[in-house]
Amino acid sequence: MSGKRTQPAYVIAPREGAAVASPAPGWSCPDCDGAEVVRHEGEEGYPVVRPCGCRDFRRRIELFNRAGIPGRFFASMFDTFSPSTEKQRDAQRAARDLVRNYPLETRGLILLGPVGVGKTHLAAAMVRELTLEKGKACRFCDFVQLLHDLKAAYERREGAAELVEPLTRVDVLVIDDLGKGRGTEWEMDVLDDLVSRRYNAGRTTIATTNHLDREPKAAERHAGFVSDTLTQRVGVRIQSRLHGMCDFHEMDGEDFRRSRRTRRGRRS
Repeated sequence: MSGKRTQPAYVIAPREGAAVASPAPGWSCPDCDGAEVVRHEGEEGYPVVRPCGCRDFRRRIELFNRAGIPGRFFASMFDTFSPSTEKQRDAQRAARDLVRNYPLETRGLILLGPVGVGKTHLAAAMVRELTLEKGKACRFCDFVQLLHDLKAAYERREGAAELVEPLTRVDVLVIDDLGKGRGTEWEMDVLDDLVSRRYNAGRTTIATTNHLDREPKAAERHAGFVSDTLTQRVGVRIQSRLHGMCDFHEMDGEDFRRSRRTRRGRRS
C-alpha cells in the first residue's frame, strides 16, 4: 500500500465481549479502491495483475479479531498506559522490547503483581501491536475460561485437541490470570501439557498473574499481593519451564480501576 495515510485505517471497539477491529468508516485503499488487486503494464506491454498490499492490511485485522482480546481492553495500547511506579515503567519497557524484537527474539514475558496495576493492559497492547503492526498470529486466553472450556469438552466426551492444539501452534500465546482456579491435579496437567508443548516448540508465551515468584513481604500482602507464590499455584515443573522461556517482571502500584472510581466519585 502507498504511504499516504498517517492515521490507522482501522477502528477498534468492543463487540459481544471481545475487542473487534474493522476498516475505518469510509476507508478505501488508495492503490486499488477496494478491488484488492493492482493492474499495471508489464515489461513487454502486457497487462499484469498482482495482489494489492491492502490484502495484508485486511489479514492483520483478521488476526487481531481472532486473537480474542477482551472487550474491556479494546483501547489498551502502550501509549495509553500511564505508569506510576518504576516497576510499571520497567514492565512497559519490557513489553515494548518484546514486540520490537519479535520474531528475532522469541523469549516471552511474565507480568506479576496485584490486581489493577496494568498487567492485562500491557498484555493486550502487545497483542494489538503484534497482530496489526507485525502481522503475527496471537491468542489471548483467560486461564480460568480455558479450564472451563476444556472441562466442558471432556464432559461432552469430546477430545481436548480442538482447544489445545491451536494454543500450542499460535505464534504468541497470552495466558491471563495464570495460577487462578482451584489448582487441581487435572488443571495442572492441562497447564503442564500446554506450557511444555510451547517450550519444546520455542514459541513465545506471555502471562499475567497475581502471584509473585517469591514469598511476598508483609507490606506487600497489605498492598494487595496474593500470599500464595506462583510455584505454589502451578508447581515446580511448570514454574521452571516458564523461567526457561520467559523473563519475569514484577509490577506494583495503586489499583487503576479503584483510583478511577474514586476520581469519578469526587467529580460527581
